[in-house]
Amino acid sequence: MRYLEKYGIIWHFGLDPLEVADFLRHFKLKLIEDVGPSYYQEKFLKPLGRRLDVSEIERTAYATVI
Repeated sequence: MRYLEKYGIIWHFGLDPLEVADFLRHFKLKLIEDVGPSYYQEKFLKPLGRRLDVSEIERTAYATVI
């Protein structure tokens, strides 16, 4: 967090990837997919012609309402 703060980035929240499904369940959500940065770039950004740096610690979760 201190590293990010040097660049003016404030990290507000984070989860261990193994705890995402349990966390979402509290909000009546079911985890469908949890992916890392390279998968996110290939599947979602590249087809749109977008270039966006995604950190190795960032993940994307896709969920549905239970």
